[in-house]
Amino acid sequence: MLYHEKQKVVRLVIVAILVLLLPGAIVMNIAIRNAYKSVIIETEINTDFGSRADLENSLRTLYATAVVDSNNYKKYKDSEIKSEKELSTAAFIRLQTTVAKYNEIYSKLSYYWEETKPSDLPESLDLEMLTGGGGE
Repeated sequence: MLYHEKQKVVRLVIVAILVLLLPGAIVMNIAIRNAYKSVIIETEINTDFGSRADLENSLRTLYATAVVDSNNYKKYKDSEIKSEKELSTAAFIRLQTTVAKYNEIYSKLSYYWEETKPSDLPESLDLEMLTGGGGE
């Protein structure tokens, strides 16, 4: 009978240890995963876009492209000439793609400039503003 009581005590101790350690292990697992994810994200950003200057130059290029396409769209959108109308349509399609890409990159990397945001880059591009409120 003494042997069975010792087994009960051992089982109780094992269960108590598991109950006490399990929540700590779960919290530790979550903390490690979050730290790992943040390192992966930072590495991907640095690998994908290179240095800060390269990133800013890429965004400046996208912004300039959006302005040019916006101007071409506005210039030719009301034209009666078929080739100019096609230029307007092509400019609008490029503008949509450029605005989406610019906004995606800027939003993913906004923390990159927490301390010093480039003053010549808007935080987002608005398709309606660039097209004068109209669209295809």
